[in-house]
Amino acid sequence: LLLGYYTIFLKEDFVTKFLYKNYLEVLSLKKITLRFNITQTSLKSVLPLLTALFLITDQKPSLKRQNRLYIQLKIKGGLPINCKVDLRNNEKLRFLEKLIFLIKPVLKNCTFETKKNVVNFSLENAYLFKQLEKSYEHLQELPTLHLSLVFNTEDEIQINFFKDLIKLDTL
Repeated sequence: LLLGYYTIFLKEDFVTKFLYKNYLEVLSLKKITLRFNITQTSLKSVLPLLTALFLITDQKPSLKRQNRLYIQLKIKGGLPINCKVDLRNNEKLRFLEKLIFLIKPVLKNCTFETKKNVVNFSLENAYLFKQLEKSYEHLQELPTLHLSLVFNTEDEIQINFFKDLIKLDTL
């Protein structure tokens, strides 16, 4: 549904609203990143996070490790600090559709932070996804799910126009 709408109507809206020298300059969503930060490094705490990301996205998540000792956060080098999934191509649009039509109606409030070409926001309750709701007894106490939408431009006007078109800023 959103894939066809995105490729046909959204790009046409951008071409008519903004001046482009080349059609390839039209704003596009490069990827969506989903991330859980890890506070404990035991296998018991990491496996539910990896499972939750896999259930939400149907893609294999990866662990990001701390390369060096970070004294302020008391993290030793080589320990995992977060697990994440990057969604690209059709998967990002399927997830965005799920976010807009299934998650957005039940959210109370959500704040967006835009830095350059990335829009960041967090979901305090990851159990809003039906896949996680079904496995609640196995995936208890999930931390905040952080989402990042990465665009191909740093123009904040175009990014805000995109958020308005898909009604994302009303989360």
